[in-house]
Amino acid sequence: GSSDSSPTPPISTPPPPPPVTADDTTEPVIILLGDNPLIIDAGTSYIEPGANATDDVDGDISASITIESETVDTSVAGDYYVSYNVTDAAGNTAVTITRTVTVNMLVTVTPSTKQLTFNWTPRQDTEFYRLLQNVDGSTEWNQIGPDIQSPELETTQGIAVHRFDFENTHYIIAGCNGDSCIDSGVVSVDGLEALTIGQFAPPNPVEENIGSSVAMSSDGSTLASIDHWLGGGEGVRVFRTDATGQTQSFFLTPEIHNEQDNLQTVAISGDGNVIAVSAWRILQPGEADYIEPEEMEDWTDDSDEWDWALGQINYECHRESGVFWCKTVWPEEAGCVYLFHFNGLDWEQKNPETVCNIWWPLEWFGSRFGEAVALNYSGNILVVGAPIRSLEADQQGIVDLTEPYNDDGDYPAGNSFPWGPEGEHGALWIYAYNGNDWQKQTYIGNYYTTTAENWDERVRNPGFGENISISADGSMIIVGNPSSNSMGSRGICALGLIEDPPYYPLPPNPKTHCTGEIYVYAFDGVAWFMQAHIMEPGGSAVYMDDLLVTDGPITGSGFGQQVRLSADDQTLVTASRGGFYIFRWNGTSWAEQALIEHTEIPEIFGEACDPQSATYDETLCLTTWGRSLAFSVSGDGNSLAIGNSRYDGNNGKVYIFEYLDGQWSPQKELSHPASRSNQKFGKVVSISPDGDTLSVGAPGPWVDSGATDGITSDGEIFLY
Repeated sequence: GSSDSSPTPPISTPPPPPPVTADDTTEPVIILLGDNPLIIDAGTSYIEPGANATDDVDGDISASITIESETVDTSVAGDYYVSYNVTDAAGNTAVTITRTVTVNMLVTVTPSTKQLTFNWTPRQDTEFYRLLQNVDGSTEWNQIGPDIQSPELETTQGIAVHRFDFENTHYIIAGCNGDSCIDSGVVSVDGLEALTIGQFAPPNPVEENIGSSVAMSSDGSTLASIDHWLGGGEGVRVFRTDATGQTQSFFLTPEIHNEQDNLQTVAISGDGNVIAVSAWRILQPGEADYIEPEEMEDWTDDSDEWDWALGQINYECHRESGVFWCKTVWPEEAGCVYLFHFNGLDWEQKNPETVCNIWWPLEWFGSRFGEAVALNYSGNILVVGAPIRSLEADQQGIVDLTEPYNDDGDYPAGNSFPWGPEGEHGALWIYAYNGNDWQKQTYIGNYYTTTAENWDERVRNPGFGENISISADGSMIIVGNPSSNSMGSRGICALGLIEDPPYYPLPPNPKTHCTGEIYVYAFDGVAWFMQAHIMEPGGSAVYMDDLLVTDGPITGSGFGQQVRLSADDQTLVTASRGGFYIFRWNGTSWAEQALIEHTEIPEIFGEACDPQSATYDETLCLTTWGRSLAFSVSGDGNSLAIGNSRYDGNNGKVYIFEYLDGQWSPQKELSHPASRSNQKFGKVVSISPDGDTLSVGAPGPWVDSGATDGITSDGEIFLY
C-alpha cells in the first residue's frame, strides 16, 4: 500500500543568553565640544557643536547622546541653555551637562552730520537699555542720555565733531532689568569722523561760489553764505535743517537789487530767523586815470592841490618818500543792508519798497557802510559799521536817533552832532525792529584817542566800525578800531602832525600798520554809553609824521582788527600782531586773561612766524598774519576756533583751543575733509554759544581750472 507523509518542521534554536558581565555601576562621561559658555553675535546662525560620551564598559557611546534645548533665537540677545544626556548599557545615566549659549546684542553705528545713531538687537527680559561711553580707554564708563525703555532699540547721540576723539572713544549698550545690567560688546567709532562732518554746497557748484562770508545760527541749524555766480549776480544761499535732519536750500535775492551791488557781509540772528546782508554799490565804473607825478612836482604838504585831491571821493592819493601820486577810483555809494525774515515756510524781505532796507542815513559816499553787520540772538537789534568817511566832516559821540529830526532834517532836534575834523573816522549805526519795520535807534561816532582840546590836533582813526560784535541779548557791542585797514588799503592811518595847520592825513602806505584799540558800548535800558576803551596792553597810539614815512616798514600792532564778544558778554577776544588777546569782565573792568602768542603756536600763523622755518620773516609775520586768520569764541568764552586759510599754500587749517584748568591750550586741528588743495579752508569760522557746533567756510580757488567750459567755481561750508 501507500503511506501519507509531511515535512518535519525545523527545530527552533533559542537566542544565546546575554553575555555575563561583572556589575557595571560607573556613569558615562559627557565632554562638550566647543566653548561653554558659547558666545555668538545676534544675527548669526547657531550651529550645534555637539559632545562626546564615553563609558568604561561600553566605550564610545556619543551616538546615544540626547540633546534637550530651548530654541536658540539669534535675533534676540540673551542666554539660552542646551542640555546633554546619555545612558550606558547597564542603565547608568551620565551627569547632565548644560551649555550656556549667550547671544550678544548686535550694535551698529550709523554716522551722519554731527551725530551717531546706535541700533541694537533686543535682549531677553530687559526693561530698559543704556548707552555707555568711554572717552579714552582708561576712565570709567559714563551713561549718555536717559534710560531707553524697551522695546525701543535705537538712540542718537549728538556730537561736537571738532571736540570729539574718534580714535579713543568707545561705546557699549547695557540691557538692564532692575539693578542688573548685561553689557554688549565694545563698539569702536574710529574712522567715522569724515562721515559726521556736514557738507553744504550750492546746487550748481560749477556756477556758484560760497564760503567766503558765512553766518551760523546758535544751534547750527541755519547757515547763510554770500553766493557769487560766475555769470553775474549775487545773493545769499541759506541752508536750513529741521528737527528730522532734512535740509532745505534757499537763495535770497533782494527784490530791489542793483546789478552793480557788491554783497559784502552776512549776519544771522541767534535764533536763525533773521538774516542781514550788506552791499556796496559802484556808481561810475571806469578805468583808473593816474595824475602823473610830474604834475604834482610843485605840490607841498600845505598845497591847495594836495588838500583838494585828498578830499575827492574819486581819487586815491598816495605819498611815499616825498613822491605824490593819485589815481581815480570807482566812486562807491555808501551802501545798504538787506534784511530777510523767516516766516515759518520761506524767507521774506522787509521793506522791499525802498531801494535798500537801511541806507546810509546822510547819503555820504565812500563810507563802506555795511562793512560789518551784527544781529543779536532775537534778531531785533542790528548794528552796522561804516569805517570810512571821505567827505566834509564826521561826527563823534553817541546820538539818540529816535528823537524827531529838526526842520533841516540833518540831525535830531536837541541832539546836535559833535563835529570832528575832516577825514576818515568811522561810525556805528544801531537799528531796532518794532515788529513791522526797522528803525534807526542810535548813532555812535568814533571817539578819538588823544586828549587834545583842539580838534585839529586829534588823530584820525579810520577803521572804527570795520569789525563789530554784539552780545546775545543785544545790550553790549564791541568795536574794533585797528587804525589801519588791511595795511592801509582802505583808509588813512593817522593824522601827520606837520608843523602848522592845516594838517594833512598820512596817505595810505602799503607798509604801514598802526596800533589799534577796542571800544565797548553797553545799553542801560535807556541809552547807550561807552563802558570801556581798551588799548593793547603795553601799547600806545601811533603818531606819524614825515620823519616816519620811509621806504622801510612801519609796524604797528593791528590790535582790534578783528573782535569777538561771547554771547554772555563776559569775554572778548581780539587778534593782534602779537597773537590773540583774551579779556574777561571781572565785574568792574575788562582784564587781560591770556595772550596766545604766535611764537607759541607758529604753525597757526604760517612759516613766516616760525623761527625754525627757513622762510622765517618776523616783519612779514607781524604785518600779514592777522589778515589771513579768522576766529570765533563760544558763548561762555571757553572755546576758541582759529582758522588760517593761507596755511600750506591756501589749503587751510582750523585750530581748536579750550580753556581748561586755568589756561588756554590747543585741543584739535582740522583740515579739509577731502584733503583738497587750494580750498582756503578756514577762511571764516563760527562757533556756537555752547561751543559744540562749528562752521568752517572754504570758498576754494574759484578760478579757471582748465575745464572744457573754461571756468570752474567752488566753495563749501562744513559743519562740525
